Amino acid sequence: MLDWIFEGIIGWVSSIVSELMDAVSGLFLEALGTDMTAMEEYFPFVTKAFTVMQYTAWAILFLITVWQLFRILGGPITEAETRGHSLPVAHCSRC
Repeated sequence: MLDWIFEGIIGWVSSIVSELMDAVSGLFLEALGTDMTAMEEYFPFVTKAFTVMQYTAWAILFLITVWQLFRILGGPITEAETRGHSLPVAHCSRC
């Protein structure tokens, strides 16, 4: 019962915070006079570049998530012995 109350309060507070952040960012953008339609008219590649960057970010996030799940759920497969040297080192009596 208390869980529902706390979840409701957290949802309400987070929605208010997101609305406030949207309002503040909107005020700054309007004060600076930024209009994205003008940007898209002069630089049409920006929208395609933004889409590519979004898909790249999602792909990286997915890969990181899969890697972390593999590390957590991999068990003995992911346990590797750590060696002191990555390159083979010749041991001699004079060294």
